[in-house]
This record gives sequence, structure tokens and C-alpha cells, in this order.
Amino acid sequence: MLHELSLGDLHGIGTNMELRLHSQGIHTVEQLCAAPKELLRGIWGGIEGERLWHRIRGEVTEDYDANPTKRSISHGHVLAPEMRNPPKALPVIHRLIQKAALRMRDGGFLAGALELDLRFTNRESWSGSAGFVETADSLFLTHMLKTLWAARPHQKVDILRANIVLHKLIREAQFTPSLFDRESNGRIDLLNKTMDRITGKFGKEALYLGGAHGALDTAQPKIAFKHIPNVKIEG
Repeated sequence: MLHELSLGDLHGIGTNMELRLHSQGIHTVEQLCAAPKELLRGIWGGIEGERLWHRIRGEVTEDYDANPTKRSISHGHVLAPEMRNPPKALPVIHRLIQKAALRMRDGGFLAGALELDLRFTNRESWSGSAGFVETADSLFLTHMLKTLWAARPHQKVDILRANIVLHKLIREAQFTPSLFDRESNGRIDLLNKTMDRITGKFGKEALYLGGAHGALDTAQPKIAFKHIPNVKIEG
């Protein structure tokens, strides 16, 4: 029955994705159904291709359809007393953003906004946010974090708690990349995925962005409301 449909009739296949499929020799739904799971994962650049492979076989399970309407990914941490002054707190916050970006990529999402929330030891708080074109690039998110950090109140008060939130999430399959920067986007995606594979195999200390140096043992995974951490990627 599916073979009578066109590619664009299937949920998750827009104009841009249809062009990607064509570039891999897939022009009909029949060819799509015959394509191996690994090929579809590569075309989508992540788990969405694998999810589609299962869906067209009627194998929709929680494992492949988890968090379909997820709105944000966040990480927060109460800083140890010796880490509460700004120079020592910043690496911990970098650790938080790198963890959140890894979780986001593992779930097949992109974020369109970043929020940084700080609570100080005098019970005051501050929050800053920035919007941008949807991305899952850790390096770009680190640059945005630096911008928000520079905008915080520069007062002589220690930081008690830090929280970062990635929101305005969309699925990778919903994103249309720039027509003018495809080569650069491809290199960035490959870099992030290579880093994820290395840290997944050898641990968080094997490869990380320098901003988190000295804080890798902070913000250890904990079971939270509606989120059981995947220690393989969050440990």
C-alpha cells in the first residue's frame, strides 16, 4: 500500500529531505522501503532516519518515538563552595552546556535558543537568553554561552547555582540547512558526531572543548523528574 504514495506524502520528508533522498538514488517510496537502515540514518544524519525505517514497517515503539514533542533540554548544578567564584564557576557551566548538547544530538534535536540562569549566594538571580538559527553544534553553543556570560551582572557575589536550557527544539528532519553554507554545515556535523563517538567509546575525558577543563567531574548524572540519565553519554 505504501508503494503507491510519493515520498512527499510521508511525514518527515519535506522538499529538502526529498532532494537528499534523490541524491542517494531513492526516488520512490518502494525504493525507500528497500533502503537499509544504515543508509537512511546517514541521509538524515541521525536517529530520525532509523526511526523512519522502523515506522514504515509498523514498528513504532517508545524507543524510536521517545519525546516527540520535547520542548527543552536543561542541566543545572549547585556549585561546591570552592567553585562558586566566577572564574571557577565558568568551567562548570561549560560542562553543563556540553552535556546538554550531547543529549540533544543523541535525541536527534536542534535548538533555536539558549538560556543561562544564575542564582547568587545573596539569593538574587539573573537570567539571560539568546536566539539563533537551529543548531546542535557544541562550539557554536559555547560561543553563545560566552556572550551570555559576559552580559551577566558583574558584582562581587559568588554563584550558588547555574542552569542552562536549550529550547525552541526541532527535530533534525524538520531543519532546512542554508543553501549557501552546506559544505561548512557538513563539516561541523561530522566534527560533532566524531567527538560524540570518541567520548562514547573512551569516556568524557578523552575529548572535550577546553572551556570545561577542570570541571569534568562536576555535574554528575542524577535521576531527575521525567529524566533518567543515560550514563553512557552523560557520565
